[in-house]
Amino acid sequence: MSISPPGDGSRRARPRLERLGAGLVDFFVLAIPQFIITEILIGAPVRRYARYVAQHPHATPPVVLAHSPGLEIGLYHAIIVCEALTAVYLIGGYLYAGATVGKLVFRLRITRVDGRPLRAIDAVLRSVPFWLPFLVPSLTIYLLLLVFVFNPVLFLTRRDGRALEDLLGRSMVVRTDEVGQPLTTLVRAG
Repeated sequence: MSISPPGDGSRRARPRLERLGAGLVDFFVLAIPQFIITEILIGAPVRRYARYVAQHPHATPPVVLAHSPGLEIGLYHAIIVCEALTAVYLIGGYLYAGATVGKLVFRLRITRVDGRPLRAIDAVLRSVPFWLPFLVPSLTIYLLLLVFVFNPVLFLTRRDGRALEDLLGRSMVVRTDEVGQPLTTLVRAG
């Protein structure tokens, strides 16, 4: 893979591996505060739940939940707060820096397919796959598979390197030296 700048006649692949690395960084950037929030909101009820299950291994789930006050409502609150944190992190990063922390680390930016910065609606649509899964409990497992399995396969195999969030937000991930270039130019060059 060539690392020379575009425009000198060389072919350059879309930033796929860098994007995987950026996703891993973003996962940890979000996981740490989400773990802390979850511990604050449901740490004690989860420990009561685990203690009751250990002492009563044959108890049914409704009985166990009845002996774990605050667990259900705390879990609900933790999910809402964590998903809101995810949405704010993503949308704020897209609009403020044109990238998340992970993308900044790997010198990547997110732009519209025409090369211009994302608008608010683009940023919101682009973030939906990452905060929606837990807000639709009946679809959570399917949405998580979509985001964490299908999505990487999609951007790793598409010629333009775009994933579900890019398609929804009419966006693309580019290297910092490619900002401002439309997708048609980048795909033709790479």
